[in-house]
Amino acid sequence: MDEGSGLGRDADANVIQAAYQEKVRDIFKVLADALSVGENERACQQRFKRALILAKKARDLALEAALDEEPA
Repeated sequence: MDEGSGLGRDADANVIQAAYQEKVRDIFKVLADALSVGENERACQQRFKRALILAKKARDLALEAALDEEPA
């Protein structure tokens, strides 16, 4: 598969999206586990929000890099 082809970029984007979905699942599990042991709900929610924002940022940066037409 040609790295410069649209097919390669689409495949990369699919992998990045799948990794993002897995990360969100992991972040959610951490939230659920923390709540189940009695941690403060507000603190758990704030940690979840921060982690989700960082995961989205990483996803967006990776997609931007993967879909960039110019070679690095």
